[in-house]
Amino acid sequence: MNAVSTMSPESLRQFVLSLGDKPRSFPTWNIFGDLITPIITGRETAGGLVILEAVIPPKHGPPLHVH
Repeated sequence: MNAVSTMSPESLRQFVLSLGDKPRSFPTWNIFGDLITPIITGRETAGGLVILEAVIPPKHGPPLHVH
């Protein structure tokens, strides 16, 4: 059983972010010119979820691929 399936809807409500919310105080990583900022981390969700904001300039980022 994974961590997400054990989390109650009440515990997930704390992760609702609204447009205009102030960003969290996590560091922004510059990875080959792409700016990556954690919004919600695995530490906050018992390893169940990570949300990142990525600001990627045109013609940057990973090459086309499939997961």
